[in-house]
Amino acid sequence: MANQSHSSIQGDPFLYCQRCGALVRSSHLVPQLGLLLCTDFDCVDSLVVMQRSAIMKSMISDGPDAPPAPILQSPKFEEVEDIEI
Repeated sequence: MANQSHSSIQGDPFLYCQRCGALVRSSHLVPQLGLLLCTDFDCVDSLVVMQRSAIMKSMISDGPDAPPAPILQSPKFEEVEDIEI
């Protein structure tokens, strides 16, 4: 909710960024994944890459001691007789 005591002359209220906590104008906030994030301090993620969640997921799931992924082998096909119709 906007704090009306913190508004500029134009009437653009100031709100807190929900990631870094900075007090910025509401026009500098962008809704993303349910949060209002500021553009002043690079809190907004690229929607194409979603860098923060990908980095956190890779750090949590794949540690330096993680075993390598198994190599998939191609299937072996056997010859079959033709079916007559």
